Amino acid sequence: MKCVFAVLCGFLVMGYTYCMDLQFSNQMKECASEMGISPDQVLDMAEKNDPQSDCVRACVLKKLGALTNGILDKSVLLSLLDQNKDSVSNYDQLRNNIETCFTEATSTGSTDHCQVGGKFGSCMKDHATG
Repeated sequence: MKCVFAVLCGFLVMGYTYCMDLQFSNQMKECASEMGISPDQVLDMAEKNDPQSDCVRACVLKKLGALTNGILDKSVLLSLLDQNKDSVSNYDQLRNNIETCFTEATSTGSTDHCQVGGKFGSCMKDHATG
């Protein structure tokens, strides 16, 4: 389960600066490959806020089981976090960020998977760094 949490944590910041492991690297690479881009391009796109990075975020959310048909499932994200509660030093903050960013990402009612994934990922990144 620690690997799954690392995937979630790495996805949330989308800067891949912490909580990254082989499992996450493989998922990100798989999403990049499906989109016809290199993992290095994903990192560059995320730094430049390229809209295509939103689709990578959506892809990772789909692989986590948290995004289906453009609908974000907060319970999946919280469950992944809860399963790793004992190993997360900032559990309460991450849980709050997931709640906040879920609301932000779903507030428009959009079911465009890239838009939803992008809003959620950007929000989590902003809350992690700000």
